[in-house]
Amino acid sequence: MGQEPLPEGIHSTLKVTGFLGTLQERLTLSSDGLAVRDRALALTVTGGFPAPLAGREAQLRQARADLAAAQQLATEATEAVTAATAALTLAKTQHAAAQAAEELARLSTQENDLRTKIDEVAGRVNKTARDEQELQQTWKEALARHASHEQLLANAKLTLEGVGKKPLSYREVRLRVELGFPVG
Repeated sequence: MGQEPLPEGIHSTLKVTGFLGTLQERLTLSSDGLAVRDRALALTVTGGFPAPLAGREAQLRQARADLAAAQQLATEATEAVTAATAALTLAKTQHAAAQAAEELARLSTQENDLRTKIDEVAGRVNKTARDEQELQQTWKEALARHASHEQLLANAKLTLEGVGKKPLSYREVRLRVELGFPVG
């Protein structure tokens, strides 16, 4: 049995002549050449696509396109994560800086308050030191006046004792001279 000739443009070593012949009888080509109509199935098959939509090559092409799109999305996601991580790091740094600035302002206020208190205490210490010096001077003057008064009192007592009494003995004269009292 010899093989029937295949339709134009088809080359095969398989026995597909009958199948292809049946298809050729059932299918009617549209006027623009982009579709065929199967009268038995009431089906229209559209063609004219720039790339095949079926077959191994079409599936490989689609898988490669899907892979490239997925890789592009993964790259974009990685870049977005990197940008978000950098933004988070920046936000944390800015937050820490704001906290440090707030703490610095608080410490500066506290330092100013302490300086004011130190100045007030230093003023009181200086005034107290001046008051102490004045009081020491007053104390020395009062002590000197007291000693002078005691001397005058002792002289007056001796003078009073000497009036109407017997003459002083050698020993009394010597004691008065040693003490710096007048002999007389």
